[in-house]
Amino acid sequence: MRDAGCAHDERLSLQVRDWHSRFDYRSYLRDLSSVEIHLPTGHLLLLSGESKVLVEYDPSGKLVEIMPLWRGHHGLKADVPHAEGVTFDESSVLYIVSEPNLFYRFERASAMP
Repeated sequence: MRDAGCAHDERLSLQVRDWHSRFDYRSYLRDLSSVEIHLPTGHLLLLSGESKVLVEYDPSGKLVEIMPLWRGHHGLKADVPHAEGVTFDESSVLYIVSEPNLFYRFERASAMP
């Protein structure tokens, strides 16, 4: 694999490691739709569209939070039908995209006016 910005004789150097948590995420995640790192904290977020949950781990692999994407949780009036992607902005506002063409924005309650 080559990066478009690299010279033709340069190769991408990758290192692969297994990641294991002390908490078995497989009991909450039937699939994995998206993975994101929250840069300010180094927390790993795993998003499952099928299970409709977002699971957060600290850098040591300790479970921080499980965020259900179900009706009645976090202000949702309906389940998030098929979450496909997750990211943050510079203010740590959480964004989730879902099929069919849905866009969700979540802020921590303490950050809201």
